[in-house]
Amino acid sequence: MVDSAENGGNSASENSLYGSFRMMRHNVNNALFMISSAAELIKLKPDEAVRFADQILDQQERIEADLRGFLANLEEYLDLDRD
Repeated sequence: MVDSAENGGNSASENSLYGSFRMMRHNVNNALFMISSAAELIKLKPDEAVRFADQILDQQERIEADLRGFLANLEEYLDLDRD
């Protein structure tokens, strides 16, 4: 295990959790950008609304997966048991 003084005061598990949080935040922001972009394109090209709507709906699954992954890491870090 790395001494916390050597890596800015954070343990390896804290750094891992923070990295997981940063990745989740990045991925959720990307998904939200895709949703807003698709909505704008629907306004500009209503004839392609079905295709853009499918893109919007796909983002929900991505956001849920990212949140589940981060929460699993957080629960592991906090040593929580999910019943």
